[in-house]
Amino acid sequence: MTPQLWVFAGPNGAGKSTLARRYACGRIEVVSPDDIAREIARGRGGDPSVAARAGRLAIERRQALRDAHQSFGIETTLAGCSERAFMAETRDHGFKVNLVFVGIGSIIQSRSRVAERVKRGGHPVPAADLERRFARSMAHLPDAMRIAQLSLVFDNSGKRCRLILSRENDHTKLVSRSLPHGARAAIPVALRQSPAEETLDDAYGDAGSQSDPFDGGPPER
Repeated sequence: MTPQLWVFAGPNGAGKSTLARRYACGRIEVVSPDDIAREIARGRGGDPSVAARAGRLAIERRQALRDAHQSFGIETTLAGCSERAFMAETRDHGFKVNLVFVGIGSIIQSRSRVAERVKRGGHPVPAADLERRFARSMAHLPDAMRIAQLSLVFDNSGKRCRLILSRENDHTKLVSRSLPHGARAAIPVALRQSPAEETLDDAYGDAGSQSDPFDGGPPER
């Protein structure tokens, strides 16, 4: 069976961790620097070295899983270049690469959701980092889609998380009639249209509906 890499991506506060837990829990291991940092930070307060160490451990773990040809997932904002390079390298290692991108409407929404998360005991993110990651996450989405064999793009700016675009093997399979402005601006026409394009009703695109957009997705461990 072909091993798979599932990349759960999106700006801070978009809800990628929630989506990863909903669909990947019990199926594959998802390597998250934030989760690793929480484990390390227990009893250590605001030690600034925690994030750096968690990042190194996450890189080591995902490389070990790839070397073992074991299906796994990662969480990323896609703000840097290393994640896209890792996606391409993993594809060259014989993996099927799947991108699950969760977007939100604005940087204001990103700030608000991170602030709410902090109130519930989550980790804070500096304002400058939020702005930088939000812009770069959207800017790097097209390249990540070109690398992935399967791309699922969600909009989580409203009350429910909607699947707004599905693309597999260079063909757009589904696209929402109400594609948000941010997604329309970030995703080139060539990546959201194809001869086989179909239109997706919003109700069908509800990530919380009975239709599982990951059907046939992450294999059981």
